[in-house]
Amino acid sequence: MKKKLRTICTLILTVVFAVSTLTSVAASAESEYDIDTDVIDDINSMTHAIIPDQIYFDLNEEIIDLSSLEKVSLDDIMGKHSSERSASDILADMHFEQIEINAIPPKTNASAESRSSSTTTRNINDPNLAYFLPFNTPTLGEITAPGQQRWFFTEVTQRCMFTTSLLMNYGTEFDLYVFKLNNNSLEPVDMSYSLNPRTIKFIADPGYYFLAAVGFSGTGVFEISAYNSTADLANGANGAMATATNLGTTNIFTRTGVIDNPYDLDFFKFTITTNRTATLAFTQPAGVNYVLYFIENGTSAYEISSSGFFNIPAGTHYIAVQSRYGAFNPTSTYSFSLFSVPQCPFNAPFPLVATTDGSNVLSSNNNGGNLHVNGTPLNFSWSHVTNNAPSSVTTQILTPMSNQEVFFKGSTVGLEDVVMPSFVFYHTSWYDFGGAISYPALALTITGTHFSVNRTGANAINYSLPYVTAIFDVDTGRVRDVNFNFFYLLGNVPKPIRTALQMRYFYDII
Repeated sequence: MKKKLRTICTLILTVVFAVSTLTSVAASAESEYDIDTDVIDDINSMTHAIIPDQIYFDLNEEIIDLSSLEKVSLDDIMGKHSSERSASDILADMHFEQIEINAIPPKTNASAESRSSSTTTRNINDPNLAYFLPFNTPTLGEITAPGQQRWFFTEVTQRCMFTTSLLMNYGTEFDLYVFKLNNNSLEPVDMSYSLNPRTIKFIADPGYYFLAAVGFSGTGVFEISAYNSTADLANGANGAMATATNLGTTNIFTRTGVIDNPYDLDFFKFTITTNRTATLAFTQPAGVNYVLYFIENGTSAYEISSSGFFNIPAGTHYIAVQSRYGAFNPTSTYSFSLFSVPQCPFNAPFPLVATTDGSNVLSSNNNGGNLHVNGTPLNFSWSHVTNNAPSSVTTQILTPMSNQEVFFKGSTVGLEDVVMPSFVFYHTSWYDFGGAISYPALALTITGTHFSVNRTGANAINYSLPYVTAIFDVDTGRVRDVNFNFFYLLGNVPKPIRTALQMRYFYDII
């Protein structure tokens, strides 16, 4: 079985149905399975429709063990911790309730003013003399003494994601505060005191917002900036693991987001309950250089730079996205998708095809052999005996051969009717008279095999075929049925078909 898949993650987008009509019937008789099978009904017959949305994988990929990748420091992702002070210490530094605004200051941009001492001291300690800080315009300021305050303000005209950052030289400790003007009082929104750059991200309603850079230790120049975006409101203020967008308990998801400032960092979290094999695809706008991290159980971070397979353990994990060098696009989204299946057995670790809910997976070794369904090896042996004595006895046998191959995407075989490896619904009756049952199953076209049919007595026949489409039970790995079949159910009464009927499947695979 050396055929390899050629396309990564090709989605089957169309639900397709195989429809056949059987008309020739004869007298009724009882039917039973022989000793080689015990998995289904009293008669061996089927029709099926492809389960929608299946994903095909590329065997050329490798399974990546996360522990084999170089870890990325969480400090490198989120910023260096430059302070060990607690939030209560910071709150004690300023008396928020005492801050009042007499009138909205003039919209004077600090960067537009002269840098003479007479103007650079204007916004010290008094929010009534705050500089106007336009969005997307980083502005320089200076703390000349511990405890000094530098004030800025900006206006939000529509609900948005608001991000402000304070970048300082290492060795200095400046804190960042955000307030919202309510009547004449400044109400605290948030503060940042431990990372460089200090960053605050929140959903802002229209109004005036005041920002304060406050010196704690050291003196020097800082850069303060504010950014707004309406494109990323759905993800919330997810700038830290504690406020990560929760994707829930899920084995598959697609999510979009926006990097709306140079220091933006988006966190998402999800939970899986079993060990999984996953692929993680990431797309981003042109002209930026975003990076995606997978943070295993919130502690070990890895940069994911390819869309290969990797094994992830059960637990709650995080995905983080940020700009590598500060370039960003506040109106264009990035997107990432994770698809995972139960971790495949060591002797068949590569997923070949899976349903998009991850509930069923066909896997193999890296040569396309040693096929497993949901971790169970496929058993290609099958037989069925229908005893219509004294008129006839029909025996159907599928015998696996050492050189047989399974038809994969990209395979070339000289057959009109072949089936891509597909998860299907198996119906126990051609007609639904209340007793038909539908099972999930796996359909494979096998070439180089040996399928024989022998009928004794009336209408005797004896022939064999080197190919067949087999339907496998997804729980046991055993063959339920084959597509070259002589019987079907009419209600609960088996009816033999006097001439060979090959069931035909028509697939529109996009």
